[in-house]
Amino acid sequence: MLPFTLPLDVDEDQRMPSSALCLLMTAVDTVGKHLDWPTVDFITDRTNLRNLVKWIGGDTKQRNDFRIDMELVGDHTVLFDMSHTGWNGGGRTNYGHSFERGTTVPAPGCERSSGHYRIIKYDFFGFTMVVRFEVDACLSPGKGAAELHILEDSLSTPIVSPGVTICQGLRIIRAGSEVSQESLVELKTCREIRNCVQWSQVFPQLYLSGTPWLHAGFHENGTFSRVETRNMVEMQEQRSNFEPRLQQLGQTLKTIQELAVTHGKNTRLSLVLQDRRLSVYKRASKESFLSKEPTNPTFETIKLIFQRAELVFQYANPSFQRANPGFQRANPTYQSANSTY
Repeated sequence: MLPFTLPLDVDEDQRMPSSALCLLMTAVDTVGKHLDWPTVDFITDRTNLRNLVKWIGGDTKQRNDFRIDMELVGDHTVLFDMSHTGWNGGGRTNYGHSFERGTTVPAPGCERSSGHYRIIKYDFFGFTMVVRFEVDACLSPGKGAAELHILEDSLSTPIVSPGVTICQGLRIIRAGSEVSQESLVELKTCREIRNCVQWSQVFPQLYLSGTPWLHAGFHENGTFSRVETRNMVEMQEQRSNFEPRLQQLGQTLKTIQELAVTHGKNTRLSLVLQDRRLSVYKRASKESFLSKEPTNPTFETIKLIFQRAELVFQYANPSFQRANPGFQRANPTYQSANSTY
């Protein structure tokens, strides 16, 4: 009931499991979703794509510097590891996690889950993408949009088979039931004084994961006075605003894939954004994401491919068609898988 007051977020220093890409691929195979892996162009976390969109849009503050390690497997499949950033968010006052905990209800039996991630497959400018992303909540079936449940806690049915030790000791426990993509919800908090959602940050997050619902809570120093609900169908204006960036992201992915193929499967490359310049480096390590957790790499510069001062992208490039939403619910190629930590 509004209004309500929540405490500031506490830095929980949540640690992602090692070999995240191996976990991603294992989760897809475990739930029985058939996926012809050699036909995939990019396997990545949504955060990597969001970081590239920020750079494309000119949001090149020092805190947005990042490094994305990548690896070519097969003929053209590029793996993106988790982004490494040089900024930990220190000094900011947020209420996002508190808002999530205060407005969602865990299902019985899964209260101790620490996070839920969905894995989806879609087409983006002709590239077959497999994208993992964290989900905040979902709409409760049969009870309307007002009642939210943390998505990872919706997997609440009893375990149907024992844990299996695979992928460097990770235990996969089969449990629960799949939640429909149409019910996924992104939760955001906004200061009442701004009176608006920061669409430059939020829209790519929704679009690149096909998340259809946004619930934004407006507050003043943690006291929330209202919650607004938006649906992707209502965001056509934002889609039009971001059309150039989406096309440029397609061009960027094309260049990255070409570089990866050129240097081959035995070369480990990294994308590095620093001082407003996106560069590609060759890592000294030959370790694979699919066998071991990469060590701290050393770099050897091979080529500077992106500079903000250079014309890198052609907006009207005929090789790219106008962007289409890659999240059509009736698309038979759409697949999803879940992994819970």
